[in-house]
Amino acid sequence: MHKRINKIGLILVIGLGMASSTLLAGDEDTEASENMLPEFELPPYVAVVTRTPLPLDKVSPSVSYISEAEMIQNQDRSIVDVLARQPGVIINTSGTKGGLSSLFMRGTNSDHTGFFLDGRRLNPGFSNQFDLEFLSIDNLSSVEVQRGASSVNYGSAGIGGVVSLQTRSDLGEKTESVTAEAELGSYDSYRGALNASFSDEDWALSLGASAFTTENKRNNDDFETLNLNGRFEYQLTEYLTGELVGFVSKSEKGLPDVITNQNDIDSSEIETGLISPGLRYKNGNLSGQVFYSKSKQTLDTESLETGFSFPFVTEIVNAGSVVESDEFYAQLDSEFDGGVISLGALYRNDEIESNNLDFFNPSAPARPFFERFEQIGFWSQIQWQIADALEVRLGGRYDRYTDFDSSFNGSVEVLYSFTDFGTVVFAKLATSSAPPSALDVAFDGDPIGTALNPEESTSYEIGAKQRLLSSSLLLSAVVFRNEIDDLIGFAGSDAFNVNRATTEGIEFTAQYAPIDILDLGLSYTYLTALNNETGKRLLRRPRHILQASAWLTPISKLDIGLTATGYFDREDAIFGPPPTFSTLQINQEDYFVVDIRADYQLTEYVTFFARVENLLDEVYDSVLGFPALGRTGSIGARLTF
Repeated sequence: MHKRINKIGLILVIGLGMASSTLLAGDEDTEASENMLPEFELPPYVAVVTRTPLPLDKVSPSVSYISEAEMIQNQDRSIVDVLARQPGVIINTSGTKGGLSSLFMRGTNSDHTGFFLDGRRLNPGFSNQFDLEFLSIDNLSSVEVQRGASSVNYGSAGIGGVVSLQTRSDLGEKTESVTAEAELGSYDSYRGALNASFSDEDWALSLGASAFTTENKRNNDDFETLNLNGRFEYQLTEYLTGELVGFVSKSEKGLPDVITNQNDIDSSEIETGLISPGLRYKNGNLSGQVFYSKSKQTLDTESLETGFSFPFVTEIVNAGSVVESDEFYAQLDSEFDGGVISLGALYRNDEIESNNLDFFNPSAPARPFFERFEQIGFWSQIQWQIADALEVRLGGRYDRYTDFDSSFNGSVEVLYSFTDFGTVVFAKLATSSAPPSALDVAFDGDPIGTALNPEESTSYEIGAKQRLLSSSLLLSAVVFRNEIDDLIGFAGSDAFNVNRATTEGIEFTAQYAPIDILDLGLSYTYLTALNNETGKRLLRRPRHILQASAWLTPISKLDIGLTATGYFDREDAIFGPPPTFSTLQINQEDYFVVDIRADYQLTEYVTFFARVENLLDEVYDSVLGFPALGRTGSIGARLTF
């Protein structure tokens, strides 16, 4: 059994929060309204679309903005919780909390979506996909999601989209605030969290920390995680601001395997960290930023394996990998009458090491792996307000890789507003690319004869947003199509750019507030995701996704919410043993999960909250063979000063 995170960390997080809150409680002049849960309101700007601020009415319905207030209201604990509510986003988790979570944005692969923290790419690890099940929401002011091609602004892994995390910044304000939370729930689940922000006119510091532990239901399914996210800013001159962004996470998880093959030994430990100093410049119509980012992910596993050849050796195998990334990024924005021109440049160096690629076969000698990949990229973009109602965005990007062919990507987006009718229509055509992952290269049995190159995609989107009933009703719809070429597949032990896939569908959302105390939400996604070579559907992509919510505020201090998610008409596979890993594709059962949450503000400083997940006790597997938890509950308290 793997070692456990010291629960002292959990106690310290809670204790420090309570102590800090008590010290700050001496300010009796603070208005109660300043300490209450903020109202659910969308902010005026998002940045994920163009890496420059844009008003919300200037972005397509392919973009979602999730505020800190909304995350608090929904009692989100990780990025998985946030993303699971977004249209067109498919989350499949192998079992319970902490289980491996795969993200299929509009049906694209898990390594086709990039994750960024304040513009810094989070370490994607050995398989080029961030371990989002371990990523908390500590110290975040918002989460911004762009579905669809995003390579022009964000480079590699932008075929499916981008998830942009924004840390809290109170620079220019005089702030002293501390929030501490403590929570307990089913299956010996405990959580403590602390968020603090201190700022003045020329400096700002924000910190967020959390610790979570749970036994889950099955043997060897325990999960523990510690997270810390911080940001420091200092106004160096009238035009120049220095910043330091940092993030660290440590998680440990038992790996019980599929329900028919219970495993009481396997476990994994993942540590991820990022540190990034940077500068921001703003003087009139000219602005820009430059930063250096250093990130590292370490994965250690312990597993019981049986060899493939006689004598069939069975033993516990320890294996691990380390991925280190260095990134330099610079961007310059120049505003002109009617628009903005942006130029960006990036250099990235990834060093990947594994001590044994063949850990699953103790009969074979250890096969170490080391590889270094470099990338340099340049992009440009123009946002042009041609007329009051018409805006055009054009962009292009060039990326050169040391180990793969270069890639060129472009995009054109047009938005037209019918102001008198509250209608915005848009259309977008874009190309994107994703270079091979270290995993692809490592398990390519003949890399000299079959050089791998970036996967490529062409995407089409058209949609509209409509406000009705004095803006109390917001409707949006998007029709999309992704044509993906040069997908990497394997023939035996050799990797090739041989596959093609198509994902297409419709996203529809409705938000309605008929009265002040009631908010209703509904999202429906229709998706077809096919492997063009075989004609078969891509695994774990439901054809129909239904998401609904209802929030009621019967009295000013009480919020009650129901949320529901349903996946319908999907396929999974039964995987054979190594070394062939043969697959048998089968239909998988539908599921519809309902959660209920409540939040009651007892005093201006104290709030109690509770939730029941899987209220109807639905029995289902998000991933075949890994049953999700049945009905669970939790309660907690929040102190805010």
